[in-house]
Amino acid sequence: MTTNKKPRDRGNPKYSLLQVMGTLAAAGVAAWAILYYAFGPGAEATPMVVEVRMDNQCGLIEGAFMASSSDGAKASFKNGVALLATHAGEKVWIRNSEQFPKFGFETDKVKAEPVVNIVAKCQPMGSIDTTMNSMRDQFKSKGSSER
Repeated sequence: MTTNKKPRDRGNPKYSLLQVMGTLAAAGVAAWAILYYAFGPGAEATPMVVEVRMDNQCGLIEGAFMASSSDGAKASFKNGVALLATHAGEKVWIRNSEQFPKFGFETDKVKAEPVVNIVAKCQPMGSIDTTMNSMRDQFKSKGSSER
């Protein structure tokens, strides 16, 4: 049984597959460029002053610490507060002061905001207890109590 059905004539396409793919690729690149420059990193980071407040739970004098940022800015503490001139988007942390290079300390890094509270907590582990106790004796604040 045969039918005399004509094959479907699709005709000549107006656009080739290569033209369609090329157009889609160009549109994708254009969309990426627009989004990148609209929402991407700015040309200049906004300067800001970060008030770093230290909760000193180490029992060491605050002169043993300094505030630092990922762009290299540094500030010392006075009455538990350091004013750090940095840029928005940088990371801020507390580390040992350059006056005490043999004392190694660093907190976790946090995003720079106008006011940042960071806990300086020294947690000795095992055999380091003796070293931490001698450091506490060396850097003891005049008004701090004995542990």
